[in-house]
Amino acid sequence: MSNTPSSSRPLPPRHATSEGFGKARQTDDVIRTKILLLGMRRSGKTSIRQVLFNDLSPRETLYLETTTHLTKHTFDTVIPLEIWDCPGDTTLDTLDAPLTQFATMIFVIDIQAHGRLCTRCPLRSCVAPPCP
Repeated sequence: MSNTPSSSRPLPPRHATSEGFGKARQTDDVIRTKILLLGMRRSGKTSIRQVLFNDLSPRETLYLETTTHLTKHTFDTVIPLEIWDCPGDTTLDTLDAPLTQFATMIFVIDIQAHGRLCTRCPLRSCVAPPCP
């Protein structure tokens, strides 16, 4: 892969990473819009973030390692963002943060994951009664 940017795609936004629970590391006094990425294990949460913000090709996402702990990523875009990339076993109870602190919650579902959705759905207690 070449280090020179493609003329048809803009450069990815500048970002920093802070890992672990609790407050994200703030290197400046910028107020960031928080986005929560939730979903089942291996549904593509990290892949989506890498393709959208780090200019990774979709084919390269096949080689990403499984996310094992909450990772917070900050991006300096027109709207400063803080994206919380959660592992698949994260539930709203184990998140350790109120949902009200997020502007957006994205729940990723792998359409090819037959039968896995109801086993440990993080949104079960939030949006629907328990699965039968």
